[in-house]
Parts: sequence; C-alpha cells; structure tokens
Amino acid sequence: MTGNFGDVWRVAPPSMWKTFYKNENHEYKLLADALLKLEFISVLELGCGDGECARTYFPDTHYVGIDLAGNPIKVADAMKETDKHTFICDDYYNHREKRAELVLAMAVLDSCLNVDDTIDIMVNCATKYAFFTTHYADSNNKEHKEDAHSNKLSAYKIRKRYPGIKIRVLHNAKGWLITK
Repeated sequence: MTGNFGDVWRVAPPSMWKTFYKNENHEYKLLADALLKLEFISVLELGCGDGECARTYFPDTHYVGIDLAGNPIKVADAMKETDKHTFICDDYYNHREKRAELVLAMAVLDSCLNVDDTIDIMVNCATKYAFFTTHYADSNNKEHKEDAHSNKLSAYKIRKRYPGIKIRVLHNAKGWLITK
C-alpha cells in the first residue's frame, strides 16, 4: 500500500507543484512559530517536495527529506547547498526505521491514504518532536468535512493512542506539535 496519492506529483510539471508550494507559505509560518523554542539536531521530513523547507529552516541541520514526487526531488538535489541534506524519492512507508529528533509532515495528512499510519510513522520515527500541518481541521469544503480524515484528527485520539506524549494544537488546528 502506498502512503500518498503521489502519482500526480511524480509526473507533475514543475509549474504545478511550484504554484502549490508558493500558495502554502502559511504552512511555513506555522512551522517557524512552532520551532522557535525547540532544540534538535536532526530532521526527517515526510513529503519534502523540492526541499524548500530544508533550505529555509534547516541549512546547517542533518536533514533527510522523503517524497514520492520525482520532479521536486530532482530540484531538491540540484539546489542542495550542504552535504548534511539528503533527499530520497520513495514512499515514506518504506522508511519506518529512520529516526530524527524532529519529524515533519507539511500538509501530507491531507492527501495520505491512512492518517493513523502516517501519524504512527511520525511518532515512532521522532525521538523528540513531530510536527504536522493539515487543512482538514477548519475547512469549509463539504468534502473535507465529511472525509474520514477529519474525524481521525483529534488530539484526544492521538493522546489515547500514545500515552505520555504532549500535543499542542496551533492556529485553529492547522498545526500540530507532538512532544515525546
């Protein structure tokens, strides 16, 4: 089973995914706000796209980015500014053994096939923190509200599934920070 509906991104022209990332800059603001007081030395990003997050927020950090989309990964490799960054074109479900102090998923839960499995991967791969963003929480889109994803995203359910973790829900549930 594949973790993402990544087929469209694997073959998408650069103009398509670049427009998507430019329109999602509020995701990066949520990330920046959440990371201000955290200390970590390694990052694993699920759904890293073209590596913009690595270049912008983690220029001197050991960083591994995984994405199904081949075109953005090629761009990420071409624009890589340090040997501390590694980009992998694959399904993150195949990399459950990876560990990092911070695990990120920026808007990945909005398109994954199984939210619970993706959160499992994030929590299990993170040694300190997991941070994700989603658009489902306060969407006005009827399809999103009725979608099973929105019912699965609750701090209560996540806490129940992983006793001992702390969850901070940010900006109307668009950003979630899990602390182990």
